Amino acid sequence: DAIPEGELPGWVQEMQPVESMLPPDGLVDDKLNEVVENTGPLAGLAGVLPPAAEQETLPGKKPYQESPVLTGEQNQQVELFKQILSSESEPIKPPVPEKKASQRFLRWLVSILLIAAVLVPLFTNFPLSAPVTSYPPEMIHARQVIFNLSEDSPVLLVFDYEPAYSTELEAASSAILGELINKNSRLAFLSTSPTGMVLADHLMQTVLAQGTLMLDPRLVKLGYLSGNVQGMADFASDPVNAVPMSTDHLQIWGDSQLFHDVQNLSDFSAMILLTENSETARNWIEQVGGNLGTTPFLVVASAQAEPMIRPYYESGQVAGLVTGLAGGKAYEQAAGTSGLSGEYWNAFRSGLFMIEAIIIVGALWSFLASLRDGKLTREEKV
Repeated sequence: DAIPEGELPGWVQEMQPVESMLPPDGLVDDKLNEVVENTGPLAGLAGVLPPAAEQETLPGKKPYQESPVLTGEQNQQVELFKQILSSESEPIKPPVPEKKASQRFLRWLVSILLIAAVLVPLFTNFPLSAPVTSYPPEMIHARQVIFNLSEDSPVLLVFDYEPAYSTELEAASSAILGELINKNSRLAFLSTSPTGMVLADHLMQTVLAQGTLMLDPRLVKLGYLSGNVQGMADFASDPVNAVPMSTDHLQIWGDSQLFHDVQNLSDFSAMILLTENSETARNWIEQVGGNLGTTPFLVVASAQAEPMIRPYYESGQVAGLVTGLAGGKAYEQAAGTSGLSGEYWNAFRSGLFMIEAIIIVGALWSFLASLRDGKLTREEKV
């Protein structure tokens, strides 16, 4: 039987865009056969696909313009962006430094003032510092030990400081050494430093150059004591065998010798250590403490070593302590003499006073200059 022809429902027929897909009238037969596919699976076939209909320009659509229309503010932003891009490619020139006035004259002036402030008190001996009104107790005890020494008493001096501290320690100890010489004491010089005897000679020449001594010094140079701590212990237990003769190869111990009455460390009337090193002072105190007996142990130290040595004085292991320029100045005033400490102290105080004056004048000058610059700036703004 023949299959009846199907009919599509009406609503399906309305969904078919048949008329919109068909080309305009007169183009189906003429142009459809002229279209021949060149590529793809339909290559060589003609009239397979309908040609695209010419599209008309939609109404109201503006054609594309190459240069956009910008407002005035947008043009300014564009120009600013162009300037930023152009500045990135240009090298930045370093600012030209402002030429400042030469300070050579000011430097020379400050140098001359400082040198004059230090040298004038040294050459004129003009007292710039007030007399000491309160004496340190450690210096008073050292002064009492030296004052109570009898005539012709044996005294051991140990020079254990470096040459860099010679000026400070010579100033602190010159009055003590001069007083020992005036007491006609028998002096023995010893050192655990290779330069100790050279420094001892320099101190002795400095004291003799002052010209205030009444007697010639009687001294013996025991020389260099090797072994460091072990050498200190050997000398403390048996000084006669530890150092049998002086640096001049002369016998110093025994009958008819300068130290005929000294066989042990306790036979000295006093032992004085000159040092800038707290560790050296500690070694001497520990090694000789048990062999001194009633012999007082004095220390002449630099100002930097004083805080570490003071506990030994407070514990009684050190009988007296003279520290730096200040201690030497106080000792000279207590002994009623004048020496290196007083001269150096005046120069030191004068130099400090000049430095303070220069700082104050410089601060005032800078303050006035800042006020002047601020006034000029305000006038320029006006």
